[in-house]
Amino acid sequence: MGRILKKRSVMILLALMLIMGLAPMTASAEPGTENKATSVTVSDVTLNDGDRATTDKAGTVTKRGPGEENYNVMFSDGILYLRNATIVASSGNHGINANGDITIDISGTNSVTGGSNSQGAEEASDGIFAKGDIIITSTSDSNGGSLTAAGGAATYSGGIYSSGGDVTINGDVEKIIAKGEKAAFGSVGIGAEAGNVIINGGTVEATGDEATTNGASNGIWAAGDEAGEIYINGGSVTANGGKAVNGDGICAENHIRINTTGNVKANGGEGKHSNGICSGSGDISINANIEAKAGKANTDSSGTESQTVRKGGHIVGTDNNSSVGISAEGGAVSVNGGTVVANGSEALDNNGVSDGIRAAEGITIKDGAVSAAGDKAKYSGGIFSEAGDVIIEGGKVSSSGGHASGENSGSVGIGSDTGSVNISGGSVETEGCCADGTDSVSDGIRAYEDIIISGGSVFAESQRYTVEADPSGYSGGIFSEAGDVIISGDSTDVTALGGEGSDGSVGISAMNGNAIIKGGVVLAFGAKSDGETYGINASNVIASPAQGKMIAAETGSDIEIDSTGTISVIGAAAIEGSPFKTETSMGKSFGPIFHSYTADVTDVTPGTDDPAGKDDTTKGKAGTPGTGDDFNAAPMIALMALAAAAGGIVVYGTRKKHRA
Repeated sequence: MGRILKKRSVMILLALMLIMGLAPMTASAEPGTENKATSVTVSDVTLNDGDRATTDKAGTVTKRGPGEENYNVMFSDGILYLRNATIVASSGNHGINANGDITIDISGTNSVTGGSNSQGAEEASDGIFAKGDIIITSTSDSNGGSLTAAGGAATYSGGIYSSGGDVTINGDVEKIIAKGEKAAFGSVGIGAEAGNVIINGGTVEATGDEATTNGASNGIWAAGDEAGEIYINGGSVTANGGKAVNGDGICAENHIRINTTGNVKANGGEGKHSNGICSGSGDISINANIEAKAGKANTDSSGTESQTVRKGGHIVGTDNNSSVGISAEGGAVSVNGGTVVANGSEALDNNGVSDGIRAAEGITIKDGAVSAAGDKAKYSGGIFSEAGDVIIEGGKVSSSGGHASGENSGSVGIGSDTGSVNISGGSVETEGCCADGTDSVSDGIRAYEDIIISGGSVFAESQRYTVEADPSGYSGGIFSEAGDVIISGDSTDVTALGGEGSDGSVGISAMNGNAIIKGGVVLAFGAKSDGETYGINASNVIASPAQGKMIAAETGSDIEIDSTGTISVIGAAAIEGSPFKTETSMGKSFGPIFHSYTADVTDVTPGTDDPAGKDDTTKGKAGTPGTGDDFNAAPMIALMALAAAAGGIVVYGTRKKHRA
């Protein structure tokens, strides 16, 4: 029996499903009538409508008469009832094999095991297999009932597997364990080859084992031209991929929707491509507590990607190794709540990529607590979008890139290769790690287009000290390649720290655009560098105060950072010409130390040497300048502090993108 993963394509399926009444989101114990199974094979025994059977401890199934009262297995009207049943298939058979849609109603403790199968290249062994929908429920057990389903050793092995429909686990079950065995081309815990996987409750554990030849291993997997979606609507889920070319915890060809009060843990297995959670052409939406961790990516894990026949998994459109915690390879990622931890692992060989959260078409965080980290690779990011924008509207975000090594390598905390970064709320801490090699880069926040910060608290830095390597070639706190860096909002708090780049270090840089300051509290500076260092570098630095406001400014001579992270700005003094009552260009670059204060016009006297009433030393925690009695303008709407280590203008003309 061939199992061929169809080529992924971008489809608009979710809206249609919503219009049609959310058909795949829920399921009842009653299977559909159009494709209802007319018979089911349990181990070696075929049961027709009304047939009954018993099982012993060894898993042997014995058929009983129609009126037999001594039974713990019964098939009736498309429903297979299991009551403390143990089922073990003989060689070459699935544990349970249905010829259409089937509901499995469990009570007590049940187990189903497929037999080993080595008869041919297309052979499979599953614990539970159906050509249509599989619904697992527990309608008559107040405790919910439990079921363990395991495939046998074969070319393809699955715990619970549908070749032509959905797999649904209802919320009335207690626990479901689904395991694929070691297989040649594919091993999966729960799989839907041409349908969706829907989990509405219970405790679910799904595990794929090693795929030894050229295949894939997944905990939970769904595919299909008009399906291929995964919904976790309730319960707690643990999904583990095994060692394979493609080893993923949870992977869907199209959309993934996770909205549960339970916990979700997804671990990718070691392989050329490993993801904790991944989608092919669809989006990933999250409102849940999630831990997603990818496995180590390497070239030698289990053969090559030349094998086209596979059960489960995905095909990544790149020859690079990749290890990503949460990956939307053709869509977007959105986080609407919960606690999300997403980590990539090492991807050192073959131009490897390691990201915490990665998407092709944008990443949006509206609420929740998000922690994302990449690991050692040529390209490493905490939160990274290839073609769309990164938007943060609220929540608490912590992200970091890993150690990047090699020519043109890059590490970034938050980045977009062709889009923008827009932060309008929440608390954001982001760090690019060290990067070594010719033309390497390390940035806290990096975007090709605009970087707009209009609210919240932002702390962005690149690695300040070397880690197992020479410093980054170029190091920036906040860096835009082709757009503007715009900071506004009375309550906005921004700290941008460049690291010890060998070729240059900058706090805030708009290489081909403007640095526009409209309000907030900003601290920006570069660090020690063999090249040139500056706090702000842009085509123009523009102070653009709001109506009725003005911006006062002052300079300093140096900064210090102690072991606790406290930043001290030394030698602060007023800048001639401040405050700026109208939009004012301050030139291409600014430093060595620059403070600006946005205040009411009536509270600052133009033309004074010290318009903000500051003394010569400003001290404060990173991102939180000092608030002592030295500033008496009342009311102070916002305080801006920009600081740069002494040096010249950083030239970024030869800097490369994070990803080519």
